[in-house]
Amino acid sequence: MTGPHTEFLPDWVQWARDSHALHLGSGPPREAPDRRYLVAEAADGPIHDALLAVGFRAVSTVRSYGWTPAGPPPAASRPVSMLIGDRDHDALCEEFKARFSFKPSYTYYPGIEEPSDSVTWHVGDVTDTRHSYGLMRNLPDDHRVARLQKAVERDLRACVRPGEQLYSVSWWHQGYRFDPARVGGSGQPTWPGAACWEGEYYTLLTRDLRMGTFWHPWEESLCVFGAELLAEVEHDLTAILGTVMRRGGRNTGNVWTFESRSDAV
Repeated sequence: MTGPHTEFLPDWVQWARDSHALHLGSGPPREAPDRRYLVAEAADGPIHDALLAVGFRAVSTVRSYGWTPAGPPPAASRPVSMLIGDRDHDALCEEFKARFSFKPSYTYYPGIEEPSDSVTWHVGDVTDTRHSYGLMRNLPDDHRVARLQKAVERDLRACVRPGEQLYSVSWWHQGYRFDPARVGGSGQPTWPGAACWEGEYYTLLTRDLRMGTFWHPWEESLCVFGAELLAEVEHDLTAILGTVMRRGGRNTGNVWTFESRSDAV
């Protein structure tokens, strides 16, 4: 009830007190219970007064309290937001495709024009038949893909600016915008997305595209770009994955990349 419409109230009270049959939905009427209640909630004011005037009785009160705990102020936004049909997410995908010339393909490698401040590692040789990296959260802690994920999370968290959010982008699935300082820890939501994922192109990005990761599922390669992120993560990933595959988009001599004329998919 949006106002003190007292003409409704007598019928409500009569219905609650005297009805001998209760008709709910499309089924047949059934006997009403011996005692029936009609509960209303209203703040002090004309609606409250109108309810009391026709026979309602106050049985309880509700009070709101403000609490200001010690420490930093509570966050004004959720730690993770799903991006379904989100214009910002769609715009970010288009900006990434334009800046890095993203060409999804089963056989065309690399899938992007890797920038000069980038390093790419081959990840395929650290996987095994017992553990799919597509199910990364089920991997044992000492598995190299799990260690890879932890290193990427830790180093991205160390590089973002105070209050800066990250984006987890997969072109054919929902994306996420999240605060890296408020995910992945005890009592926090899990880190959205992954550094590598079976059968899916995946990126972890800052909104301005100055740093991030790009996973190519068919080449099984992980490209990390952005000088500040590389300064944090290169040593860790080389220790986990082994020799660098490409630096600044150029083969380092230990692994060769061959382009294909096959149709992109």
